[in-house]
Amino acid sequence: MSAGQIVIVAWESQEDGSLQRTAYFVAEPDPRKAVEIVRHNAAFDAVDEVEAVGPLTRKTLEMLKLQPGQIFSA
Repeated sequence: MSAGQIVIVAWESQEDGSLQRTAYFVAEPDPRKAVEIVRHNAAFDAVDEVEAVGPLTRKTLEMLKLQPGQIFSA
């Protein structure tokens, strides 16, 4: 069972229209809740897509010192 999620945020650059992506490590095992945590905490002007793409182990979250509900931008 996963202890967290990798969430990708993709948006269109306002400068040149290119697709930009940022990965977040989220200390939330439920993919839907992890997406909502990122939507709530990440500051983007025009977010096109937020998607949970894979699980994180408890060991990874411990290495990042993430507590439940926290996020880390990778």
